[in-house]
Amino acid sequence: LLIVSAFVMAQSTAVSEATLVVNSGEVTIVRGGKAATAVPGEVVVVSEGDTVTTSDTATAQLHLADGGTVDLFEATSVEITELVTTEEKYQVTLTMLAGRTLNRVVHLLGIEDHYEVRSPSSTASVRGTIFIVDVLNQESTYVGVDEGVVNVTMGDQSVDVKAGFEVTAVVGDLLIVKSQDEQTPPTPAPTPTLVPTPTVVPPTVEPTPTEEPEEEAAAEVVKGTSKLKDDSLVTMPEMPTV
Repeated sequence: LLIVSAFVMAQSTAVSEATLVVNSGEVTIVRGGKAATAVPGEVVVVSEGDTVTTSDTATAQLHLADGGTVDLFEATSVEITELVTTEEKYQVTLTMLAGRTLNRVVHLLGIEDHYEVRSPSSTASVRGTIFIVDVLNQESTYVGVDEGVVNVTMGDQSVDVKAGFEVTAVVGDLLIVKSQDEQTPPTPAPTPTLVPTPTVVPPTVEPTPTEEPEEEAAAEVVKGTSKLKDDSLVTMPEMPTV
């Protein structure tokens, strides 16, 4: 459970209503189990117990009596759990079921007054004026602070988030505050291990044995004689004259 609390200035008159202005898309307001739809340009008075849900393409702004505002982004569902502003106390509690809100708390006052934004995963006590609460899922909530200080608590962990910083509360993880400008450095790629290329030794070519030419008789006809390699002469018979 996330609770975002801020101490605000009490008003001189009792106010238990707020004004909802639809900027774009369709917004559904559920009151006493009955639902109504508002479209851009409409102004709807909402009170304690109402649930406001924006569609995937809708945005709206909730105006509180003291001048504070709550921007509702697309696909956001918020229940106005508590809305009491009197001379004695100023207590506003919003329960976020899904989505993202930007909260602007105008004034701060004593410890008996509070401004709370609750989400399923953790608890945050806000001592700031402008902050974002984004319900990422049922176990994870983002809190970013533009002005003031927000104390985020989850289980037995507690951290202060100052202006310009943020924290994402994930059930089971540590709360780590980081600058909104900080970017997670990329994980360096491991240095490849150089494997030496094996030297290819060409196979030894065995010399082809030289074949001795067969001794052939080389005949040469010279003037009616045949001369053999052994230089022996053989007389050839004379051819008859035609």
